[in-house]
Amino acid sequence: MILDDESDIQGLKVEFTGLKIIDSNDKEIIWWSLDHSRELKGFARSNLNTELFSAKLKIYVESFKIEEDKDKARVYITMLHQLYFEILEYEFLLLKSFVNPIEILPVSMSKPSTSEIIGFAEKISKDNQIKEVDGKTQIFGPLISLAEKTAKYMGISEKYREIVILSIYFMLNGSTEDFLDVYHRNVYNSIKHGNRGKSSGGNLAISNKDEEKTNLFDTDYSFDHSKIVRINNDKTQITLKPIATFIDSEQLIKRCEIILSYINVIHSIYIRAILDEDPNEYIHMYDQEVVQKAWSGTDKNGHMFDRNIAKFTIKDQDNLNAEVFLNLSMDIKVRFPIKYSSPIYEEMKMHQKTEEPNADTDY
Repeated sequence: MILDDESDIQGLKVEFTGLKIIDSNDKEIIWWSLDHSRELKGFARSNLNTELFSAKLKIYVESFKIEEDKDKARVYITMLHQLYFEILEYEFLLLKSFVNPIEILPVSMSKPSTSEIIGFAEKISKDNQIKEVDGKTQIFGPLISLAEKTAKYMGISEKYREIVILSIYFMLNGSTEDFLDVYHRNVYNSIKHGNRGKSSGGNLAISNKDEEKTNLFDTDYSFDHSKIVRINNDKTQITLKPIATFIDSEQLIKRCEIILSYINVIHSIYIRAILDEDPNEYIHMYDQEVVQKAWSGTDKNGHMFDRNIAKFTIKDQDNLNAEVFLNLSMDIKVRFPIKYSSPIYEEMKMHQKTEEPNADTDY
C-alpha cells in the first residue's frame, strides 16, 4: 500500500508504506512509514536505554544517604517513591511490547495508554499458581511464562536456566503487585500532580492483653495522602479517605535497581535482534534471594487508612499474597487463608470479621 503526501515543503512526492498491525484490543490499524526497518533501528538506538532512570536513582540515593536532617532525607525518599512508579510503568509498557512482534516495537511502545498498561498488568497477574506436581513444586501462569521467554532469548545455559527464571518470576510477582496497588498509585499521583501529601516516618504496633508487642509497620519512611471515594457508589457523594503508606527505604532502592536490571535485559534482547550488536549498558541479574528480600517484610510495607484500619501483605509458604486488614480494636479480615502463626495472630483470629472493613468504592 502506498500513501502519497503532496504537502511536502519542497513540493516533492513522499511515499509511505503501510504495515498492517493487530493491536492489543484485536483491532486492525495501519502503521505508515517511509522506511519501517530504518525507523525500527533508529528507535532501538535512541530509546532502548535506562540512562534517565539510572541518573535520577543515583542522584536521589546519594542525596538521601548524605543528608543528616531526617525530614529533608525523607524528601529524597519521596522522590524515589515517585521514581519507582515511573520505572514500574515503563516496565509494564516494555512487557506489553515484549509479547508483540518485534517489527512493530516503535508503535507498541508508543501507542498504549496508561489504562491499557494497567489492563495488561491485571491480565498477567491472574491465574499464577504454585503447585505440587508428582512431588515437585511447579509454577504456572503468565508471569512464569514471561520469565521463561526472557531466559530463552537471553540464551541462558541449561545449568543456570532455572535459577534465572525463578529470579525473574519473583521480581515480576512483586512488581506486578506494587504496580496494581491502588494506594501506591495514589501516592505516585499525589506527588506527581502537586503537594497532595507529605512524607513522614514512624511505626504502628499492637499488643495483646499480656502486652506482647507486634510491629505492623516500623520504618523510616511513610507518605500521608488522601484518596477520593464514593459513598454508596454514588459519584455525587464523596469523601476523602486518609491513607498512610509505609515502605522501607532500602527495599525501595533495591526494587528500583532490580527492575532496572531486568529492563536492561529486555533492552539487550531487542538490541541484539534489531541491530545485531551488543548493548552499551552493563547487564546484571540479581539472584532469587536478593529479589525475594526486596519484597519481603510485613513490618515495613503496607498502608494504614480510614484512621484505624491497616492493610499489609503476608507471604505464605507457597509465596502467595494475602491481603490482611486489621483495625486497632483487634478485628481482622483475611482475603484468603494464609499459613502464618503467632500468639498475636491467633488471638486476632478469634475476632475475625465477616464483612469488609471499608465498603466504600474507590472514586
